[in-house]
Amino acid sequence: MEISLTAVSGNRRFTKLMVRLSAAIDELRQAGLHVDTTGLAFDILQVVFMDDVQGSPKVIGCKKDRLFQVHVTIPSDAVAVGSDERALVRMVADCLSAAVKVAQLPSVVESDLQEAIARVKNSGQETVSG
Repeated sequence: MEISLTAVSGNRRFTKLMVRLSAAIDELRQAGLHVDTTGLAFDILQVVFMDDVQGSPKVIGCKKDRLFQVHVTIPSDAVAVGSDERALVRMVADCLSAAVKVAQLPSVVESDLQEAIARVKNSGQETVSG
């Protein structure tokens, strides 16, 4: 399964942050590559970060091209992460995790994806600069 992380926002600081730190969130984009989508209704889970989504995360659902879209509200403290790559990864991982919960996936696939997201979210936390 492909994971797409997109921002559609008037908040240029957030969209620039997502572009500038895109390498930091690449691991999250790759978290679903091991998932076989043969029996699933979609191949691509697209998480769209937006300014204000009522009922976030909001399921938009499947498109004709086997893309399942979920809209999430940009967290209010998102721009505050500045250039802290790990903080951005944790924030995006939390939003991705919420999207996976509402994506109507079989429980085994959902659990597998949640574990992969958690591994990425928590990687690097055990290293402390000294």
